[in-house]
Amino acid sequence: MNAVKEIILDKIEHLESLSEPILLEVLDFVSFLEWRLNTNQKLSLTSSSLPEIEDTGSFLLGIASSFTDGLSNEDLECLPTDGAENHDRYLYNTQV
Repeated sequence: MNAVKEIILDKIEHLESLSEPILLEVLDFVSFLEWRLNTNQKLSLTSSSLPEIEDTGSFLLGIASSFTDGLSNEDLECLPTDGAENHDRYLYNTQV
């Protein structure tokens, strides 16, 4: 095993005593890294460099659309349609 991997695993072992919310945050970060690496591998297979972004709106819409990839129609129907307008209600469980 290489030295960097050993250091990472050692640090993770020390995290066992932390609270569950902190461990979930670490898990989210590791999941993000895994997603990013998979995305970069797919991009490198399809092109030699990252695609040029023509406008920010299209880029952000592409990211938002990627969150729903793989969801069934039933799952999509359960998602709120007014999330931007009422985001405080969904994030903080408050009534506006």
